[in-house]
Amino acid sequence: MKPRRGSRVLEVRTALSVLHVFASILLMVGALTSCEPDDHQCIEGSELWEAASDGPLCVVGDLVVEGREPDDLALLAQVTSIEGALIVHDNLALTAFPEMPALTRVGGSLSFSHNDRMTAIRGFPALTEVGGGLYVGENPALVSFRLSDDVTVLDSLFVALNARLVEFAGVASLERIDGTLQFIENAALVALSFPALGEVGAGLQVSHSASLRSTDFPRLRVVSGTVRVLQNESLPSLMGFAALERCETLLIRDNASLEELGLPAVEVVRIEIFENARLARISSEDFATAGPTGVLFIERNPLLQSIDGFAGIEELGSISIEDNGGLREITGFSRLTHVGGDLRVVRNSALEGPDGWFPALEEAGELWVFGNASLAPAVVDAMLSRVAVGGPIRVGDNLGEATELDPCPWPQDGVCDGKESPYGRGTELCAVDPEDCDA
Repeated sequence: MKPRRGSRVLEVRTALSVLHVFASILLMVGALTSCEPDDHQCIEGSELWEAASDGPLCVVGDLVVEGREPDDLALLAQVTSIEGALIVHDNLALTAFPEMPALTRVGGSLSFSHNDRMTAIRGFPALTEVGGGLYVGENPALVSFRLSDDVTVLDSLFVALNARLVEFAGVASLERIDGTLQFIENAALVALSFPALGEVGAGLQVSHSASLRSTDFPRLRVVSGTVRVLQNESLPSLMGFAALERCETLLIRDNASLEELGLPAVEVVRIEIFENARLARISSEDFATAGPTGVLFIERNPLLQSIDGFAGIEELGSISIEDNGGLREITGFSRLTHVGGDLRVVRNSALEGPDGWFPALEEAGELWVFGNASLAPAVVDAMLSRVAVGGPIRVGDNLGEATELDPCPWPQDGVCDGKESPYGRGTELCAVDPEDCDA
């Protein structure tokens, strides 16, 4: 069951609020108390709005723009550096945030939030350094955001709940993000492009963006965390991640327009491919996992027809291919020899094999092959004859079979194998399994 949108928005807003407050506290504590070069007039952020100088200004500490009128912002053109953060929030009178043409450095973070009428943030053409992260959240009228084409490093990047955001620009030189990169609930955003980005120090998430059609990360090699691509209704492809070499987890879920998934040569511990309504093919020639701890789940993709490639995989911790109603063949995994835990091929109603599926497989911890209405028992038997299985073998209810074993051969193992259960159906391999279904 999908989460209700209201609860998801509340979760995102809570995360935004917590991160915003936490970041602001850290920035205020760590703000520098000196201002250089000496020929700049040093000024506290709170005093900027009364500044009389016509020359360059260096802000000591944070500069907070809150509740301002358009005429107030003329002074921003004189600011050359901010030793703390630039925090722009709750400005009901502002329809745009102007360029700051002289600003070269921000010691802390850049934060834009709750500016209800602001349609454009026009950028920082001279900016070369941001000591913290970039935070753009809950600006309901924002259409265009521009950073600077000379910033190469950010601490983090968080862009969420900007319902009309179409253009996100000024990141052409961004090479590294030390923390997370997140784009969440930006309903009008059509494209993401980070042409120079090579490394993300924590997770990467692109989700709940209904209009998104392209994600272009041509040089992204390493994500030291999870890559999440979730509920982007218009996204047709993930080819923009072609250079990815390593991440911890790759989660691709509920992208309604995604038709073909060609995975790059990526080393990853866990891959989950769930509920992509139009996904027809999954392939990868060089995909590899982190050996015996690797996990692969391919589940509930109703139009998926084939799984091929994956020649780089020799060992997996577990693999689950379940409830893919259109899946006809599994032709990949040509070098897979060991599955330390479960190998599950379950309820794929169109699956026929082929005869040579998992051709190199030698052993598995458990083997579940059932509920595949088009899979000939002889194909399963051929695999069983050459694979050593250390635990339970749950096989049945494939083509022409109606197992319903009685008594159940797997009692008290924590799996409901009964056809009926007070808690829903089990595996349906047994007539009854009271030890596990009624507990």
